[in-house]
Amino acid sequence: MRKRIEDLKEEKREWKPRRINNKMELTIIDAIEQVTLLAEDSSFCPAFFRAAKRPLEYLAERLSLSKEQATLFSLFVNFSNDSRIRLYTITEFVGCTQIEILRRSADLEELLGKGPQRKAIGF
Repeated sequence: MRKRIEDLKEEKREWKPRRINNKMELTIIDAIEQVTLLAEDSSFCPAFFRAAKRPLEYLAERLSLSKEQATLFSLFVNFSNDSRIRLYTITEFVGCTQIEILRRSADLEELLGKGPQRKAIGF
């Protein structure tokens, strides 16, 4: 178990963001796509939030969400082809533990409580 935790810490240090076009005019769909592309294998490391700053701020402002909620919302939209999105699906995609997602449970609960976002996510 200790080795796995050390492996996860090492993976977080090695993550390099994908290139996204920071000059294009954003739409909500563009911002969701950029956040999703950057989130893959990021383990929600600080570099992810720096790289995704612009699309996260755009989503946060347009949808009245926090940046954490905008991140989760983007992932839910990405996996919305399944009517029952599992934590495991998100943790595998992001490359983090379920505990890391559960740390964000307050943001998740607030996100799920919002009307239009809740409907878009399918809950």
